[in-house]
Formats: sequence, C-alpha cells, structure tokens
Amino acid sequence: MDSEFLKDKKHIDLTSYFTAKGIDKKALDIDEYGKIIYDEKEYYLRPIRKNINTLYCELIAEKLLDKLNLPHVNYYLADFFGEVRLMSNSFKKENKNYISGETILENYIDFRKLHNDASDLNNLEMIWLALSHRYSKIYNKINANQIIAKLMNQLTTLFSFDIVVDNDDRSCNNWIIEESKDNISLSMIFDNEYMLNSYLDDGSLNSFALGVYPEDTEHFTYYIDIIKKYIRDSSSEFIDKLITVYNTLSIDVFIQCIKEVEEKFQFIIPSENKELIINSYKKHYELLGQILAEYKLHPSRLI
Repeated sequence: MDSEFLKDKKHIDLTSYFTAKGIDKKALDIDEYGKIIYDEKEYYLRPIRKNINTLYCELIAEKLLDKLNLPHVNYYLADFFGEVRLMSNSFKKENKNYISGETILENYIDFRKLHNDASDLNNLEMIWLALSHRYSKIYNKINANQIIAKLMNQLTTLFSFDIVVDNDDRSCNNWIIEESKDNISLSMIFDNEYMLNSYLDDGSLNSFALGVYPEDTEHFTYYIDIIKKYIRDSSSEFIDKLITVYNTLSIDVFIQCIKEVEEKFQFIIPSENKELIINSYKKHYELLGQILAEYKLHPSRLI
C-alpha cells in the first residue's frame, strides 16, 4: 500500500537520496517518535500510526490551524525506503528554551506537594495555575499577567480546536511553550492525526476531555457528556472562544481545507476516504452545534 500511495504524488524521495549516498535504512538511527539526526540536524519521520485516514487528518488539521492563526509544524510526504512517512524539520531554534506542558504541570505538582501525575492536571484550570506559578516567580506582576493571558488565549484556542475537530490526543506532551528573552509563546503544534477519532476508530476512548478532571471522565459513557461538562464548567471566556473557533471552522471551510491538501500534494483523496472524513466532521460539527445552542438557551441544564 505504501509504495502505491506514493505513486504520482508530490513527495520527498528519501530512498533515492540515502541510497545514492550509500546509506541503508539500518544505518539511520530513528527513535520511537520518528526523530532522526542527520548531518547534525534534527528531523522527524513519522510513520502512519493506524491507517491512511490518520495521515489525511494530520494534513487537513494543518490547514485548519492556519485558519485559526495557530503555529504548527509543516509536514511533507516522504518515501522512506518504500514506506510512507510524514516528514518535518525540527521546530526548535537556537537560543530558545522549550518546555512541555508535562514539565510545567510537574513543577506545579512538586510545588503544591500533590499526589498526581501531570496528565491528571491537563485541564485549563490547572494549566492556568501552573503557568501562574512558573511566570510569577520570574517576572513582575504586570508582565507575568500579560504572559499568562497570552498563553491562555493560545491554549484555549488550541483546546477549542481539539473539541471542534474531535481530537482525542492533546496530552500534556503535545503542547509546548517556547521561551526566549523577548518572547514567550505557544510553540509549534503537532500530533493532530487522531482528529475525528471518535468516528474513524471504533476503539477510541473519546478521551480528549480537556477542561475536565480525569477522575470524572470514568462516569461518562459517551464523549457527548464530556463536551457538555467542559462547556458547563468553563468560564464565559472559554465558551466564547469555543464558539468563535466553531464558527471559523465551518463545514465549508473544512471541505476547502481538504482541497488545499490535495492541491499541495497533487493527489486526490480517494472518494471513499474523503466521504467518510467529511461525513464524520459533519456529524460532529452538527452535534456540537446542538450542544452550544442548548447551552445558550439553558446554561444550567446542560447536563
């Protein structure tokens, strides 16, 4: 399937490149995340983790993030010894510090002497507290508040994106803060391949649940309840952001993003896959629209 998929498609031919240099696949040290160091530079060569739909979803998500002006990794298709890989350059720059959400939350856990894992605190309320703990120690109150407000604006946009596209894989290792002397900001976004996972994968746990304490999620049978709880328990600012992202990423915009992917890589997504992805997005988008409409009418009766 891999070799056939690459046929007549716009991709980087790494097979020919390395073969011409007398380098075989075994000589290239690639870790479990697809990271490879070559010629003293860092790259990522991610394999298709489940099926071809996850590859399409990653590429579509990249275009959707553009509509929200969120920074993201740029992916390319690559032929890596007959295997399809998603290739990207390392987004890390010299003279900048990169700190994962996991580290930020773990530092807060240590400070509060909590008995939790970082994943337990991967919700907007605890992230806000953890960011406040980190930056209030470094900057004066005014500057710290400005930094925290900026980061929370970016993160709520990202988490709203995850809800709108049904992405169930925004763990605290899948968001990173980029720090430098002059700027602190959300770093490049990556790992969006499990978009629409509730519809495209029968085995999905529907566990994105951002903004909901993990110990609560075991009481929900359906992710609908998780979304409702997120909306019910969130501040008005977070809900307003979700509504803005929802309106921005309309069904028409989603279909346009698919066309942009096809134009970029010079291929047409097979009609069966495209129909499944579009119909899944329509179902989720309409469902979320119903929940938001219900909230507007009766906020306190959402669950």
